[in-house]
Amino acid sequence: MKTLRGVVSLVLACLAAASCLAADPVPASLLGDWQMTEGSGSSYQNPNTGARSAPNLNVYAYRLLPDGTYQHAALLTSTLYDCTMQVQGFETGVLEVAGDHIVFQDREAKLTSKDNCRPEFNYEKPGKLSRSAFRWRLERDEGGDVLVLRWPNEKEDRYHRVRKDPE
Repeated sequence: MKTLRGVVSLVLACLAAASCLAADPVPASLLGDWQMTEGSGSSYQNPNTGARSAPNLNVYAYRLLPDGTYQHAALLTSTLYDCTMQVQGFETGVLEVAGDHIVFQDREAKLTSKDNCRPEFNYEKPGKLSRSAFRWRLERDEGGDVLVLRWPNEKEDRYHRVRKDPE
């Protein structure tokens, strides 16, 4: 009976930590840099000065490493006339892959906000740590390799492999 309680305790602790999934090594096909871009990319041109504002654009990127860690960055940019707000998030953590399931568990996070019209929105602070679970698959389109991450609500994010320029 004592052994059974010990096993049950171990299983419950493992489930609580989400570390009891039989994680596979990170497939080589997933390794590298992936990027998703959203938004209009449009910007404002000041009629008096001719200066252009930053584009309305969101960029999300993952770097998946062979040691089972990742880096995730997000840059959200919104411009209205001469005012531009940018929010940048950056997380690092560990990932687990089990079949077509992938889990990103943040270990560190930072949030930076910049606003050229409202100084009170200029700050840097620790970000919120989170755990994100997806179903994943690889596809190809006219732009090359695509990592598709499917959220539990069935929404899909499409990340294109970042090609390295020849040195």
